Amino acid sequence: MMARSTDPKTYQTVRAPIAVMAKDYAGETEIGAHAHARAQLVYATAGAVRVTTPVATWIVPPSCAVYIPPLVEHATATLGPVQLRTLYIAASLAKRSLSPEPRAVAVSAFLRELILRALHVPLHDEPDATARRIFGLIVDELRAQPALSLVLPVGGDAFEELCDGLLRDLARLPTVEAVARSFNVSEKTFRRRFAEATGMTFGAWCRRARVLASVARLGAGEPVTTVALDLGYASPSAFTAMFRRELGAPPTRYLRSR
Repeated sequence: MMARSTDPKTYQTVRAPIAVMAKDYAGETEIGAHAHARAQLVYATAGAVRVTTPVATWIVPPSCAVYIPPLVEHATATLGPVQLRTLYIAASLAKRSLSPEPRAVAVSAFLRELILRALHVPLHDEPDATARRIFGLIVDELRAQPALSLVLPVGGDAFEELCDGLLRDLARLPTVEAVARSFNVSEKTFRRRFAEATGMTFGAWCRRARVLASVARLGAGEPVTTVALDLGYASPSAFTAMFRRELGAPPTRYLRSR
């Protein structure tokens, strides 16, 4: 098989209704805001990925992916070494069969194998019967997956810069009092505006940001103790208690279920 393009533009006009691009990253890489004519499934077979739209951020480990409908603006970041296997899905197929909203979904072992098999389907030929069955099964699997709670609202333009800064240094999150001062408003006003913009209190947002970052790192194989201490928790038990409150299970059980 000839080497496939690693330029996303190549995949917007191919004949195949679902096309898979393979691209590996050696370390942390940020891809600025952009949009595609096709829908996109951002899936890493190894490593973790962050996807941000104007309204929310998703951070996903290898067992999960982020679905982005056609023409939705988004930015992508790889959180360390990553092996991306990105699906580009024809807009007509996506609009007819898949979610109209971005979402994180689990990637089952079956869906993973379908994605890897689709990587070998020719891009520019009319799909044969086998390829059509593979594409149909991929759509069926994606449609069957419920949205995962790996999402963090970013508060639109008003708090975009703040949220981005917080995500870059989760071990040293500022107090709400300090953030309010930086906005030159009272603490009460900041709390109200932040909750209106994100649908979450500032404290709840910070906890969710930490747990999402931890899911990505734990999913990549990092020890619980290392992740807990790096994120600013005094002990692994304190981190585990927070994780259970946020996602309903301790880290090991949650990741095993995914």
